[in-house]
Amino acid sequence: MRYYQKHSFFPIVIILLTILLAGFMFFVFRQPSAKTSLSQEPKVVNEQAYREGVSVTLQTFEEQFAVSQDAAQKRLATQTALAALLELRVPVEYKDLHLQLAIAWNQIQTALQSGSQEDLTTSLKTIEQLKVTYPWLSL
Repeated sequence: MRYYQKHSFFPIVIILLTILLAGFMFFVFRQPSAKTSLSQEPKVVNEQAYREGVSVTLQTFEEQFAVSQDAAQKRLATQTALAALLELRVPVEYKDLHLQLAIAWNQIQTALQSGSQEDLTTSLKTIEQLKVTYPWLSL
């Protein structure tokens, strides 16, 4: 009795897929990406523009926070201020200020959601201390 092996196309399919993958990788890695060359160039951060941006953001936050009648409006004012702050490009010398403001506004959001008046007061005092440390924030 003879045994006939049924021929399978599986090895051929695997070989073709491997060749296609190798060809795809060759073309992807061969072409230099325009995005990487643009992102490698450092952009100059304007210190004065940062100061003005933070100052305006803080003043807008304080005005909106003061006229807010409920926690939802205060949360919205805080979210808007935090979003505006995070869009700014930060000079090296103001990284600590930027981080402290972002943390303070995040803590205000958390305090408003949880209803903790003590945490809210602490975060607002932190912002006031930052205004004393950086007098240009009040301009």
